[in-house]
Amino acid sequence: MIIDEKAVRIVLNDMPDGFIFEHFSKKIFSIVFGDEFIPVGGSGDQGIDGFQQVYTRKDHAKLIYQISTEIVHWKQEKSKITNTQDKLVANNINVDKLNYITNRKVERKDTIQDNFYKKYKIALTIYDMEWFASNILADTRVSDVYTSFVQTHVHEYQQPTKLIEVAEFSSDPRLFVFLTQHVDEGGSEEIEDSVLDGLILFALEGTSSDSMIFKSEIEIKNRIRELTKFSLPNIDSRITNRLISLSAKDKHKVKHHTKENVFCLPYSTIIELAQRDIKNSQLRKDFENECKYLLNTNLKLLGTKAVNIFEIFEEVIHSVYYRQGLEFSDFIINGINKEVVDDTLRTIVARVVDDSTKKIQNKSNIKTALLMSIREVAYNGTEVQREYLRKLSKTYMMVFLTQNDPKISMFFKTLANKLTVFVGTSIIIPALSEYYLSNENKRFWNLLKGAKTSGVTLKVNEFIIDELVSHFKGITNTYKSLYKNIEQEYLEDDIALLYIEEILIRAYFYAKRRKHIKSFDAFLMKFIDPDLTSIKEDIILFLKEEFEIEYVSTASQKIVLDEQEVNLLINHLKDKKKNNIKKTEADAKLILYVYKIREQNNETDSSGIFGYKTWWLSQDINTFKSVQEVFDDKYQVSCYMRSDFMYKYISLSPHKKDVDELYKKCFPSLMGVNLSYHIPKGVSAYVSQKIIEHKDTNPLIIKRILKKLTSKLMTSIDSISNKEFKTYFDDEMEKVSKEHIIN
Repeated sequence: MIIDEKAVRIVLNDMPDGFIFEHFSKKIFSIVFGDEFIPVGGSGDQGIDGFQQVYTRKDHAKLIYQISTEIVHWKQEKSKITNTQDKLVANNINVDKLNYITNRKVERKDTIQDNFYKKYKIALTIYDMEWFASNILADTRVSDVYTSFVQTHVHEYQQPTKLIEVAEFSSDPRLFVFLTQHVDEGGSEEIEDSVLDGLILFALEGTSSDSMIFKSEIEIKNRIRELTKFSLPNIDSRITNRLISLSAKDKHKVKHHTKENVFCLPYSTIIELAQRDIKNSQLRKDFENECKYLLNTNLKLLGTKAVNIFEIFEEVIHSVYYRQGLEFSDFIINGINKEVVDDTLRTIVARVVDDSTKKIQNKSNIKTALLMSIREVAYNGTEVQREYLRKLSKTYMMVFLTQNDPKISMFFKTLANKLTVFVGTSIIIPALSEYYLSNENKRFWNLLKGAKTSGVTLKVNEFIIDELVSHFKGITNTYKSLYKNIEQEYLEDDIALLYIEEILIRAYFYAKRRKHIKSFDAFLMKFIDPDLTSIKEDIILFLKEEFEIEYVSTASQKIVLDEQEVNLLINHLKDKKKNNIKKTEADAKLILYVYKIREQNNETDSSGIFGYKTWWLSQDINTFKSVQEVFDDKYQVSCYMRSDFMYKYISLSPHKKDVDELYKKCFPSLMGVNLSYHIPKGVSAYVSQKIIEHKDTNPLIIKRILKKLTSKLMTSIDSISNKEFKTYFDDEMEKVSKEHIIN
């Protein structure tokens, strides 16, 4: 691996987690100095006077090493370094030399080291970003550690340009809890619907029949988009369904004026929400007043003053939910895992102060005052303080389980960037049928667009292209023989055209009925030349231009299929594919081709927690079953990815900027407090149980579980949703069928 010097500095500087940097540093220093590093002192006082991230070399007890992600400025009289030395002296620990290790670049190190010696008569050496960079570039042993670290912890993903994040997924319980809930508990639609209910009520606040203030469905949807950035599947149609549910007589949370088709809050809901708002508004004011008093008291004890200290305190709370929301919320709600929360508070406080845009004097004392205050509020807070944090924590649980957590979002974006997906015809053909639909109804089309935007590498080969060629030739012949001379029968109403079996012909009539297109040839022209003379090249070009789907031949991949295996699978598949020999051959060859690529790339060994890299995106349910039946244990791991997974967890995975905006709005804020009103019961208990399970499980086993859960989420339709992934046309047909049965 060629190591880029600029990339090294980016990776080092972007380590927000002090424990990741601590682990990394100890490995590097053990190589450079050839010694083992052991902790100094204890942390019984939770770090106020303890020695977290302070080490000594095994054979040199008086050589002390302080590992930290905090910035040290040469003008600071009090800093992380001086605090450490003062604590060592207070605890009667003799020091010959103090070494400060940081991932940040430290300006004027010589000045800091000289001033330290003048004050303590002890030598100080600072190992900063530049020291790490030079050793990584110069020493192959150190560069090997760095390379291994990058492969495990550094994640690159599209957002919409490439971003780099440093994170550990397996040791953090968030991914384990999220995947377990979505796989074992069958998704999160109930939670998502509860979130939508709360947002609908938010959007309708201020409306009432008495004041004649109403909102249309479109206005409600637009208001919800302003309030938050939730990227839920089919959100528009789901809001419609939730409005129907909330306005039902048995719930009557929303009043629907059917004649005008507008909505408002009924009197009972207005009273209920008004009482909630009054109580929560007062709760927020009381919380602010109590915390300001606590902060000023702690500042006074430290002999320090600060302007706008409460604003910085709120930034700390925001950062706690952003960086450690799951464990912090679990502690606030259930009183569990206090020690885990406490371990990261110091790092979070230091990061907030160091990165703050506000001008802060005497940073060391400010950090101490903030740390003392956040601990007091979290661990020994008043009823007001505990209730305020409890409500925010309940809201966090909702946000987390709807995929809007920074680390969960990062995981799926990172996963997307690692995927190479061969797109089957069962995805491409429905996507083409949606060409003339409104954007919110383009499900398969948006799936492909979103997947590419997220960083997925999309591909097709000759097996897929040949099947598409056959399909276009087939629908052209079908149109000419069955529909060309009786078009009017299918243009009179939408119900008739819904009964057309071939979805592209159905899409043509839908478009023509709405005057989007004048002829079948004009419809074909959107994808291929109607004379079919260059059909293969036309399809390849369209897929490349519209969806950035790359065409690769099997020859270019140097893949040779076993003809005996191909024939065995084709014979077994014939009945399942209704003797459609073209499709049978294409599917059989494609699935064996994907397995060959996995084998060629050694993906079993290199996949890590993200699972395999190469997949077949398909609506198919029969081909893999035949593979299992024909080849026994040889191909037991599925290689086709469900469209449901790609749509919900990749294409609709929230962008980092949207997650960041949502957290700014909610944590902490009155909106974040109010949203807690709608969280389903039992969620926090489930999460708490899974956090304990993660903590009590061997880390190696956790990695294996994460890989299996990821694979299951990608391949099993039952684990994602009870609803089949359908086109808009199929949904309309289902509605017509239900109405026919009722009538």
